[in-house]
Amino acid sequence: MKRSFARVTILVLCSILPCAQVLGQGAGDILGLTPDRLVPASPVNSGHSTTFGSAIGLDGDVLVIGAPHEDSSTNPGDSSTGAVYVFEREGGIWTEQQALRAPIEIAGENFGAAVDVALGSQGVDFLIVGAPGYAAGQGRIYLYRRDVGGPWVLESALNQWDPSNADIFGTAVAIDFFIPPNTTTGAPVFAAVVGAPQNSGPFPGGSQNGSISILQRGGGPPTWGVTHEFFGENSDALGSAVAMSGPMVVAGSQWSNGSGLNAGGGRYYSMENFTGVIFHYAEGLSLDPSDPQLGAAGVGLAASVHHDTGLLGSIGVLGAPLHDQGAFNAGMVYVFDLATTGSPSLNEITMIQPPGLGSGARFGTSVALSGTIMAVGAPGFQPDGAVFLFDRGATAAEWNLAGYLSPPPLPPPGNCYFGQGIALQGQAAAAGCEASSYLDEGVYIYEGAGIFADGFESGDGSAWN
Repeated sequence: MKRSFARVTILVLCSILPCAQVLGQGAGDILGLTPDRLVPASPVNSGHSTTFGSAIGLDGDVLVIGAPHEDSSTNPGDSSTGAVYVFEREGGIWTEQQALRAPIEIAGENFGAAVDVALGSQGVDFLIVGAPGYAAGQGRIYLYRRDVGGPWVLESALNQWDPSNADIFGTAVAIDFFIPPNTTTGAPVFAAVVGAPQNSGPFPGGSQNGSISILQRGGGPPTWGVTHEFFGENSDALGSAVAMSGPMVVAGSQWSNGSGLNAGGGRYYSMENFTGVIFHYAEGLSLDPSDPQLGAAGVGLAASVHHDTGLLGSIGVLGAPLHDQGAFNAGMVYVFDLATTGSPSLNEITMIQPPGLGSGARFGTSVALSGTIMAVGAPGFQPDGAVFLFDRGATAAEWNLAGYLSPPPLPPPGNCYFGQGIALQGQAAAAGCEASSYLDEGVYIYEGAGIFADGFESGDGSAWN
């Protein structure tokens, strides 16, 4: 009874006050925390950067970190084969549990260039890894499964339907576990999305139309397969970035022409209904910036989405790290209301840029949403990069800067690009710090205890207090 009462109380209060204020969760709760620095136990390299932390996935007590420039563990001299490291939180402490590498390590495959993880029910979890350099840039993705108490085991290695050299399938990936709308059973499902921004596709007009592939796991016995492939056109580079929240997908298209020649933007897609053994996805509206910098801003190089049929609504976010407002490559972030209908495209409901970024800050290189908190990476912000945190106001168009995270002094002395990759969930934020040497690389994770949406207080997602 206590649990149900807490939920009802919070829902009523959220209609009166900003939800972050009611839940006791806000970006300010992350600021000021001392982070843990995570590094691989035994990286393979010749002293150069492994780009550990350029891709990060977080769900519950599992943190997945890509190192796509790590060298081969089996063939000395093969560079940038890539690796993925899985950390788990036990008793409030993050420890490395497993290092994953492609079954056959290939120079330049960049295994781990994109990663994500989704924890399911009944003890079955999945993580997805992109390797866009596989087979002359055709690209490939790998899906790993974990059962209760077991290790992560490769379940599927998939190419796209129509592979061609230089498609770079696996440049961006996302995965989620959710209850579909209009389901006939009410059972949750796993689904994933993969970007291939240089796929020429079936349309004329350029070699970088781009595409996204949507994967679902089903059948008996269950297997992974591509159920939908959506294409860009006119060299849009669709799939530059992808994000998934429940049945909704947002994809960046760095060179789309929606608001001007090569101005950039994105599209969103939603799961609509059940058709036999799969769910049908429909293409939604295009996401276009209202202030195009033609061919210059990089709109769509980062993406995030929050799907909510209730009070918060569904919003999409696109990063534009090359935007020149205020300074050269200072960066910009665009927020879109995905509930709007009645037009062929959506202009953003707000643009976000904190003051004083400076030249080369690249604000919007990475973006993440979690409830009423937004995190934005700016790896070029002096001296070592930053992750800016925002709290949502009364509407989706109001985002208030709470402050920013920056890396603590690095051991040993050096510098890095903090915020190239980020992940955000509840009051846990993780940020990668790329560097020219693997000795300076790391992922910093910030965590704080708070009141969760069911009314219970916990500082550890694996235990209730």
